[in-house]
Amino acid sequence: MKGRKLNRREEIRKRIIEEEMANDDPYSREWLTPDETRAIEHREALRRKRTGKKPKKRRRPGRIVLLVIIIIIAALVASGIGLYMTGKNNLLNSNISAVEQRAPEGAGASGGALSYNGETWHYNSNLINMLVFGVGEEVSADGTERLAATGIFIWSYDTETKQTNLIAVPGHMMSDCPVYDDNNEFLHMNDQQIGASYASGGTTELRRYQNVATSVSNLFYGLPISGYLVIDMTKISDMNDMVGGITLRVFEDLTEYDAAMIEGDQIVLTGAQAAVYVNERSAAAESEYDAETGLQKRQIQYLQGFMTKLKTGMLSPSNGKDMLEKLRQDTYSDMEIPEFIYMFVTMLQEDMDDEAITIPVISGEEASQEIRADQDALFEQMLTLFYQK
Repeated sequence: MKGRKLNRREEIRKRIIEEEMANDDPYSREWLTPDETRAIEHREALRRKRTGKKPKKRRRPGRIVLLVIIIIIAALVASGIGLYMTGKNNLLNSNISAVEQRAPEGAGASGGALSYNGETWHYNSNLINMLVFGVGEEVSADGTERLAATGIFIWSYDTETKQTNLIAVPGHMMSDCPVYDDNNEFLHMNDQQIGASYASGGTTELRRYQNVATSVSNLFYGLPISGYLVIDMTKISDMNDMVGGITLRVFEDLTEYDAAMIEGDQIVLTGAQAAVYVNERSAAAESEYDAETGLQKRQIQYLQGFMTKLKTGMLSPSNGKDMLEKLRQDTYSDMEIPEFIYMFVTMLQEDMDDEAITIPVISGEEASQEIRADQDALFEQMLTLFYQK
């Protein structure tokens, strides 16, 4: 006797059962009726009796989902480590300054080595030299306002010894700086302030940032610069408030800008106060050199407090992402994602020096807006910081 004709729903269910038997997929059984499930299990029992094969163990979907999540997390961690190491290697092999290594009179440069006082020095290839500086307005010697590089530092990190050096470069330090016209065509080299090299670097931001890096490299006889990180100094107020303000002891008198900024007093800087603290020179300074070094000391002091607050904020799941996005908007860099990850993680891990290394200057130049390095002492300092015997 022939059975009745199956309707569409029953036909679909029959195909499911047949696919079940063909693929032995345990998860689809959740869609079957108890009778259909028993029929499949009966046929499986007969097959096991005939073949001697044990039934496949049924796994719960929840365990599979958890396993997939674990695999994805592991892949992301591995990817992050891969990006971190890629960034490290890229920075070690990078030199954006493209300035030829040279030596002062009385020393020699040949094949990447420097000879001085009968000794041969080789560049320390384990170093990453990151140029960090801000861009903001300043008043020039003739009283006009201009955009200039300020708060210029070389953050030098030895990837082997984990030693960090922070070298302060005064914005009014003189160096050989390239000059470009409005069409971004090179004109000539000029002996001028490094801070002013930003304005003489053409019309594009990238060209101007590069010009500052080249000018700093020239000061240090062709020092390799791995990359740069530029801070928009007009956004300091917003960045300060992003981390909840910075508590510090006022380094030098700034009451001409804010009555609360009395030397020696401890205050919590608000956004507008932070902008004054890291941008303005003290009118009480005895010389331009003292004003410049005083400003740099305040910038280091502020940056230490900012990094400490940033570390705390980054640990918060709710604030970390917003902070990163804000930093991305208010800073500029030539680094790609792997290099940025490496530098960001390393800077957060390493404590910043309380005192920056200062460049030796010629005696008698402290009172001038044109600060000049003592070339012999600077060369010896450079060998100690960046080279090995």
